[in-house]
Amino acid sequence: MNKGKYIFLDVDGVLNHHETYKKKHVNSLYPDLDPECLALFSKLVHSIDYVHIVLSSSWRLIESDMDRLEAAFKEFGIPKWIDITPYLEYEQGKTRGKEINQWLKENHVRKDQIIILDDNTDMADLKDRLIQTDFMNGGFKEVHLKKALHMLKGNHMTKETKEILEALEAANNTLDNLYKALNALDSAKNWSIADILGGGFLMTYMKRSRVKEAQVYIDNCKTSIEKFAKELHDVNEDINISLDTGEFIKFADYFFDGILVDWYVQSNITTAQTQVSNAISRVEHIKELLLHKLNGASVQ
Repeated sequence: MNKGKYIFLDVDGVLNHHETYKKKHVNSLYPDLDPECLALFSKLVHSIDYVHIVLSSSWRLIESDMDRLEAAFKEFGIPKWIDITPYLEYEQGKTRGKEINQWLKENHVRKDQIIILDDNTDMADLKDRLIQTDFMNGGFKEVHLKKALHMLKGNHMTKETKEILEALEAANNTLDNLYKALNALDSAKNWSIADILGGGFLMTYMKRSRVKEAQVYIDNCKTSIEKFAKELHDVNEDINISLDTGEFIKFADYFFDGILVDWYVQSNITTAQTQVSNAISRVEHIKELLLHKLNGASVQ
């Protein structure tokens, strides 16, 4: 079992993420797995010759979990895993990395033949083979797919490729916050309309909650956009996105629940929606340019 390439697969945080559990996919036999993540993982597996999957996730310990995973793999055309990693007790110094190392030793597989897809970092001396995903930010994404392909094909990642991948990851983080902000603003606008029409305290409370939620995401956007701009500078791209919401909106809406202030809030929500929508369009466009640039990046 020492030929080919091997993917050590975690499930939670790779093939699902925190939004997956909110969606609870209708009529799905596996509501705790994300179709988009599964589709990308299938694309990875079918892009590499002689690739094998080894299940390193805690899902390997529960038969019903493995049954759901196998059903999902079958639907997405993903071959079943060839093996699972051994389970080490905590007194044996249990870490995910040590369990993978134990499997490598038992099966005479070299470190350079593998990649690890996981949202944790406890990989001991295998960290350079780790492609870390994020449970709170979409699980397995296009940027992870690109990196995995480079590593599995044995390509040396050029400085340009690394910078583009970092910029793509920053783009994904920015888009995640922007879409969350837009959803919160859409909800706030609906509650605001109801409040203007005389919805009472509950409507005011719900509107304020959604505005506050949107403010959090927009604040996160500012941070992620700054990081995105820095990464883009490294790949000779440029971005100029400005997001702003007034603290007065929240303050006035809560303490002065009058028709004029309500219309002011409504107007500012609409303005914020426009700003966020424009930012999404801009970042999506730049992301497409980065993906195109990545496909043309040189590999040594």
